[in-house]
Amino acid sequence: MSKLLWVILTRRLLLAMAVILVTGVAYYLISGHSLSKASPPSTADVLDAINGQTSFCWEAEVKAFSNGSLKERAGVKGCINYENGSAIWVRDIDGRKRVIHASRNDSDDPYWRMALEGWGAEWNVMNFLRKVLKEGKLESVRETGEGYEMELTFNWGESYSAGTIENGTRVTASHVLKLSLLVDGDGRPLGGNFTEDVERNYLDWNRVEGERTEGSFELLGPWES
Repeated sequence: MSKLLWVILTRRLLLAMAVILVTGVAYYLISGHSLSKASPPSTADVLDAINGQTSFCWEAEVKAFSNGSLKERAGVKGCINYENGSAIWVRDIDGRKRVIHASRNDSDDPYWRMALEGWGAEWNVMNFLRKVLKEGKLESVRETGEGYEMELTFNWGESYSAGTIENGTRVTASHVLKLSLLVDGDGRPLGGNFTEDVERNYLDWNRVEGERTEGSFELLGPWES
């Protein structure tokens, strides 16, 4: 075999191998695979998923501490349906159970207003998530075996008066809420846990108190009442 023929055959072999390699990579990508991981959902994706919910059920557990001592333990299983205007909560506070129904048809029902406007995780978990996502700060997102875990913080303050007219005080309170939210690849919430620390400064009484709330919640799917 001449040297020229050997060079030609070698070049053709290398070209064929290159074509095979490129074809394999193209097939890998077209068949739904990626050489890089899909981007995680953003807070906007999660808000879109929340705003698309017309009915949902959830359960939550909340513990409240005052100056380090357990003050109250509460659990709830709740469902809300915006389309037919109904809501229900089964609340368990320190072992005392109570069932609460709410209806849009009753214009004076304070619980229906709570269903629409309340943003505590035990009253309306979607409002709670919407509030933190809109007004809080996204610290990090990491992939887990179940989806993506989003770490958020939400800080705010308030001031008001307390006590009687004869013995009142100005109060300033600072809130620090930390939320760990688990979502799927499309941004739909699955569950999470949170802590909220509050420092209350009673200015005229020269007193400072600390409170902490620890909670967890799980989304249970839509509700057809």
